Amino acid sequence: MALIETNLENFLLMKRGKIRDVYKLNDSRVLIITTDRVSAFDEVMSNPIADKGKILNSLTLFWMQLFEGIVDNHLTGQSISEFLNKDEADFFEDRAVVAELLEPLALESVVRGFLEGSAWEDYEKSGFVCGFKLPVGLRKGAKLPEPIFTPALKVNERGGHDRNLSYQECCEIFGAEKTEIVKTKSIELFNKAALFLKEKNISLLDTKFEFAFKNERIVLIDEVLTPDSSRFRLEPEAGRSIDPNYLDKQIIRDYLVEQKNINDSEKVEDLPLSIKLKASSAYRYFADKVLDLQSPSVGVVMGSDSDWSVMKFASETLNQFSIIHETKVISAHRTPDLLFEYAEDALERGLKIIIAGAGGAAHLPGMIASKSIILVFGVPIPSTYLNGEDSLYSIVQMPKGVPVATFAIGKPGAVNAALKAVAVLARDNLELMDKLLEFRLGEKKRVAEMNKRLGKT
Repeated sequence: MALIETNLENFLLMKRGKIRDVYKLNDSRVLIITTDRVSAFDEVMSNPIADKGKILNSLTLFWMQLFEGIVDNHLTGQSISEFLNKDEADFFEDRAVVAELLEPLALESVVRGFLEGSAWEDYEKSGFVCGFKLPVGLRKGAKLPEPIFTPALKVNERGGHDRNLSYQECCEIFGAEKTEIVKTKSIELFNKAALFLKEKNISLLDTKFEFAFKNERIVLIDEVLTPDSSRFRLEPEAGRSIDPNYLDKQIIRDYLVEQKNINDSEKVEDLPLSIKLKASSAYRYFADKVLDLQSPSVGVVMGSDSDWSVMKFASETLNQFSIIHETKVISAHRTPDLLFEYAEDALERGLKIIIAGAGGAAHLPGMIASKSIILVFGVPIPSTYLNGEDSLYSIVQMPKGVPVATFAIGKPGAVNAALKAVAVLARDNLELMDKLLEFRLGEKKRVAEMNKRLGKT
């Protein structure tokens, strides 16, 4: 499921960046594919975070649309299906865009509203940040009197380090007129985004924008206000204090700095699962808040679409409780690679429970459980010859150490698996717990109604 690298044979690969692969479609268009690669401190980690690229792409599209009245962007509005075959278009859906082929400024237009990251380090040493003299006595994470523009010269080589510039240096390299346009637009975009996020109880600490010029017209390009390109902090609710709660790549940076302090000579290439999960959870939370979405917490999977006649009852029950979930067909025998990918990526994608229905040999629930530490609920599907008893025995007889919670055969099992999923999720959700208690009360009333009807006969 996680996309590490792309290979489109029909198009020229113009650039394989730290996160994005860029292909030339024709003389005026490029295809930008956002992968799930993870980078920090100009290094690319060896293990990706599943669906990270989709999150970054969705956020960039949102912000570019929000800023349309302020600045033009490089998106053409064309569908990727105009250039890719159906299989390619389906595969890259939600993570690829068609954009104008433009020459970007070799400049990262950084705007800072708070004293974080390298700005804090510079301030701590000198009291200055990119030529700006800041008030004495500020603490790390302090809000600045007003946002400041702190540009950096972009180094295109993979692994190269960008160089911070003063405003004057920026004018000397790119010209005073262009520099002032970039500065003005960057701060305007920052302020609009900061106001938007404040309503979501999120502070925009800092971010970087990238621009190009087309016929002397400034154009917003690349990614915009994503957890990769920005720092966001979830603010405490009224009357309740919390530790700094980053919703961005700072989670990964902090881990790498900590490891460097512990093992100065060792280079970290693999991120542990705990850090990947913490980062992916923060990315999803931020995207859900900005886009007013909810990521699925439950997966309902089955070995064949014929199993939907049973598994639809699990889906309907989850809908009854407004549980966001996904439904997929994954065959343990016909698509084993897909099964492994789905199971291995489930935690990073935010799934908490998988309800798996299978009949006959019924290996799907067990194989998912063998490839993930996520909760797996097995639903035996009635079979043609043994009425689902074979399915039940296959799922319930898991070896010690690889548990699958197995439910009844058919519809009752599908409904109860969903209800058990609701009960698990309700432990951290009081609103959901109230719904579940109300459901149980309804069942109690239903039995009482049965007795009333019996009394009338």
